[in-house]
Amino acid sequence: MAEKRKTKRKRKRLPVTFSSHGHEFNGFACNLSFTGIFIRTRKPFKPGVPVEVSLHVGKDCKICVRGWSVRATNVGFVYSKNGMGIQLASESEEYRNYLKELFS
Repeated sequence: MAEKRKTKRKRKRLPVTFSSHGHEFNGFACNLSFTGIFIRTRKPFKPGVPVEVSLHVGKDCKICVRGWSVRATNVGFVYSKNGMGIQLASESEEYRNYLKELFS
């Protein structure tokens, strides 16, 4: 099967806090790209929901990005498969620099 992604992804497990419409949840980013993030969570949002994501990249360091949910996977008890794909509306300079470091 051919790869559908347009940008390279980097596997990286980072704790995240994500929110929409005043509701906040925790999860783990498991792969990152310049255009999106996949978040492992038991509470994936339906596609089309706006999302604010805070990536916890260090002890006292967070990088915040915004986007919307484009894919949700919820298979119930298998936590490692549950999650959502986030398409970024725009990447922050801080996020872009962080990824450049990861990819180098």
